[in-house]
Amino acid sequence: MTIGERIKTIREFRKMTQRELGIAIGYDDKTARARISQYEINYRIPKDETLILLANALSINVNAIQNYSLTSSTEIMKYLFWLDEKMERKGVYLYQTEARKINMQINVAANDKPKIGIHLDYSELDKHLLEWYLHKEQLANSEISEQDYFEWIINYPHEK
Repeated sequence: MTIGERIKTIREFRKMTQRELGIAIGYDDKTARARISQYEINYRIPKDETLILLANALSINVNAIQNYSLTSSTEIMKYLFWLDEKMERKGVYLYQTEARKINMQINVAANDKPKIGIHLDYSELDKHLLEWYLHKEQLANSEISEQDYFEWIINYPHEK
């Protein structure tokens, strides 16, 4: 998801118009809507100072909209490769799930998705993953709403 797509998604979640958001970060009434539109369609990329203003106006952690390019499975794989490199090849463990082993043995239909698991032995990341897991579990058990879950995401990480 691009910066622009994240800005738009959060703006709509906050029930703000492009004009309202533009004015909230200091653009005048005439250019506010157009400038936010340019950000949302990625015609312009907000500078760091503007990202901070947007985060404040949207009441989110700036990390939710900062630029990172994990927008495809290939980019995620590259990121994991570098994480493994940083951990001197001792932090990422791959394994086949039982479903994957069975699927390989019985030659399943092409539309079945094989499962490969990953374990990261990286204590700081483990803490983050556990926190995420617990929130997803709360969502699945209807202990928190979709809105509460999304609010948690867009304000991550949370200061304790």
